[in-house]
Amino acid sequence: MRFVFRNMPLTHAHRYADLAARAAEAAAVQGRFWPMHDLLFENQQQLGPELVIELAGLLELDLQRFERDINDRRVIDRIEQEVETGIRSGVEGTPTFYINGRRYDDASDEGTLGVAIERVLSIANRG
Repeated sequence: MRFVFRNMPLTHAHRYADLAARAAEAAAVQGRFWPMHDLLFENQQQLGPELVIELAGLLELDLQRFERDINDRRVIDRIEQEVETGIRSGVEGTPTFYINGRRYDDASDEGTLGVAIERVLSIANRG
């Protein structure tokens, strides 16, 4: 099993989705991607430019570097590249699950997803 995270900011659904992706990637430059990701997710209803800076401060990031990196072309290019590869892979929303390389489109609750994984494992164990 492998967990892969790719940026797929759904800008049509969330006003600050792109800002959140850039903030997470700017935090990644300082080795704090997952802590920023988690804070952004937990605070998505209040998300905005001021909150992003506040969260960077909570994570004790170098704020000058963070503010520079959040608008850096390398950060933006990384996100754009992940969106493009996601679209080519058939990703239409988040989260998207793949089981053995096939996109899984059923319910993503733990029980249903677990049954689907068990089904694939039992087929693999028979072969």
